[in-house]
Amino acid sequence: MTPGHGNTSYALNSEYQKMLILKTKLFVEEAITDLYCKSFPTKSLTIADLGCSSGPNSLLVISEIIEAVDSKCRTLVRTYVRPSKQRTISVWGRTYAVSTYVPPGIENNKGHVYIAATSPPSVHQAYFTQFQRDFKLFLSSRSQEITTGGRMVITRIGRRNLDSFSEECWDGWELLAKSLGDMVSEGHIEEAKLDSFNLPWYAPSLDEVRAAIQDEKSFHLNLVEIMDDSRMKDMVGDKLNNGPAMARFMRAVTESMLVSHFGDKILEDLFHKFAEYLNGYLKEHPVYINLVMTMTKKS
Repeated sequence: MTPGHGNTSYALNSEYQKMLILKTKLFVEEAITDLYCKSFPTKSLTIADLGCSSGPNSLLVISEIIEAVDSKCRTLVRTYVRPSKQRTISVWGRTYAVSTYVPPGIENNKGHVYIAATSPPSVHQAYFTQFQRDFKLFLSSRSQEITTGGRMVITRIGRRNLDSFSEECWDGWELLAKSLGDMVSEGHIEEAKLDSFNLPWYAPSLDEVRAAIQDEKSFHLNLVEIMDDSRMKDMVGDKLNNGPAMARFMRAVTESMLVSHFGDKILEDLFHKFAEYLNGYLKEHPVYINLVMTMTKKS
């Protein structure tokens, strides 16, 4: 994440994440209500949020959860505010969770920064394998923190079907690769530098998410729902429906990785090119498809 409060900072370019948090509030409230109705905590309710790392969204989720808990407690005419002496979490939430690592063995993904239509099948498989490893480790780690019967709500970018480069998948990363390729052609970046850069990213399908949760065995999947861009437009509106705005949004997320690999001298030209490519693309394509999941920790 890009720190600070400048024009390209995450703090000023995380409106989409904020809208998603507000849009998924109902799922968190339902998880809390279900928790209280089925296993009302006798001592305390411990909550955790691993959401945005900086900016105004940092405390938004936790405040929404506290508000939901307070509302439910008022309904039950009883409030628990004592600090927990046990290291168990009853409600665990995260928005845009579980970023994967860059998989090994994708040196042949030349000219791309993620899975592209022309990427070798081995690149597709490497990213999928890395997702399975990372997501199962994530679930296993959370199972050690969440009490039996506790709830977890996760939101992450995904897709409906098994095709990792289907029409519905957001193609912005390939536009970023194209922008970097232009910088190579103009002599600002070495081609080898581009060929060795790949993003830690994976948008799983519904079936891939279900399979990973079932294989790991720590959680029961209560619900998984698709929230596509058409359901977000009523909240986001046109704020990200233009190239410059979307480019700033993506820069706030990727700048630190790009600077680490390419240096900071290329940033302004790179994101100017990226914005121009996005202008045409966004008129015909959705921004993201989001998967919202609620789970219960097994005994």
